Amino acid sequence: MHRAFRSDPADVEMYYKKLVAAHGESSVTTTVVAARMNAARKTNDWVRVHELAAEAEQQGIDTLPLQTIVMDAFWAQGDEASAMRQFHAFVDAPSQRPLDIARAYSWLANLYLRGGRLTEAEATINALEARGVRTNPAAEAIRARVAMARGDLQAATAGVRETIRASRRETFTAVVTELVHAYVAAKDLEGLHKFYKYYAGEYERIHDLRFGPFVIGIQAYTTPENIAQYLPYAEEVFEMIPIQGKYKNSAILKAVVDGYLQAGKVEQAKALVNTASKKGFRVAVPSIEYIDNHSKRMADRAARESANAATSAAHFAATKVAIVAETKVADDAAPAVEAKAADAPIVEKAAAAAAPDVEKPAAAAAEAPKAEVKIEETNAETPKAEVPKTEATKTEAPAAAAPEVDAPKVTAGAPKAAAAQK
Repeated sequence: MHRAFRSDPADVEMYYKKLVAAHGESSVTTTVVAARMNAARKTNDWVRVHELAAEAEQQGIDTLPLQTIVMDAFWAQGDEASAMRQFHAFVDAPSQRPLDIARAYSWLANLYLRGGRLTEAEATINALEARGVRTNPAAEAIRARVAMARGDLQAATAGVRETIRASRRETFTAVVTELVHAYVAAKDLEGLHKFYKYYAGEYERIHDLRFGPFVIGIQAYTTPENIAQYLPYAEEVFEMIPIQGKYKNSAILKAVVDGYLQAGKVEQAKALVNTASKKGFRVAVPSIEYIDNHSKRMADRAARESANAATSAAHFAATKVAIVAETKVADDAAPAVEAKAADAPIVEKAAAAAAPDVEKPAAAAAEAPKAEVKIEETNAETPKAEVPKTEATKTEAPAAAAPEVDAPKVTAGAPKAAAAQK
């Protein structure tokens, strides 16, 4: 049950039922309840956490070790006051062990840290020391993370070293990995290399150190912008690891091999893989075939980049041509519009000269500019010349001059006169 809640919380209840069926309710201890509560906590079922704590208390089970889980539930529900009451009830208990007090303080400081409350997180660890209780690795790791959040790599490194010093087994890879990432982000590869020299030396005391932090550094040393200066550092970091297991770790071998290939040192890459093979470690990647295919991979990559560049250039050229063509069309159309506007007065004079003897129709035409505009547009190319009078014009003129004719009839006659002029 204790292991199951870390991988699959649903399995915890299955194991619990098997335990009770085989050994009865008397087999339910504080550890069993803690596993069930942790499973509920992992799924954020905070109501279930409180229910399990209440059931344990009713059954007479010692619930003091469970108070930190209940504290976490209150905190997650936004009830900080209740969480703090649980915390003080736990650490102030007369029978409480210093180790458990340190765990509770670390737990509270971590809650502050996750909320970005760096000052309170640091003050909580200081309060633990003021109480006369030795800090545990978790407390030192929190100090290191607070320093990283503030950008103080020197203090962060000191915190990580204290974390490792206080540990009896490997429980600190996470904070070490965070520190390595912080060094890489700050581009302080020299400082990172100094830390590696210390970290690799801890293999003599703690034999199960992880390779992950080393892989991150080797990859940082062998980027295109760093490889010319820091490839020797990558080789040295690999040599720092004093155990033979590094030759069967695909991740760290591939990081070094890729560095050699990036620098064009194919023979060194093959020598490293062959050394691993001679020691009896055969890994799928990297392999000699992987190294031999490096040139093809680089050629394919260059071809893809070239094709992408060509496509981008063609698209840019097509866009530029379209913009130039559109601008040219607009520039060619501008003189025609200006010329048409300049010809407007000439057309108006031609229309006025078409009926010199007509008085009222001319006045009516002046009141109807829209009809004249249509005529002007139709006869835009008509030369400025005197338009001869037709019979239709002579016939309609007296009718238009008669005083008894209504205005609408005069307006209606204007288009007829225009038609006759045309």
